Amino acid sequence: YLAYRIRSVEYLGEKLLAAGIPIVEPPGGHAIYIDAGAMCPHIPRGEFPGQAVVCGLYRVGGIRAVEI
Repeated sequence: YLAYRIRSVEYLGEKLLAAGIPIVEPPGGHAIYIDAGAMCPHIPRGEFPGQAVVCGLYRVGGIRAVEI
């Protein structure tokens, strides 16, 4: 199971990078971390680009995420 889980996360990371979505590399064994600052350079750091990405993911795609 662990090998399957790690490969699944790697696969998702590969697809996100191929789509031009910046992630923290290498992908972890349990999660993908999107680089919200790089993805949304128009949002100043003090206005929380990570929170904006999380809200957008949920509003548009129903994807639950967390801003760290």
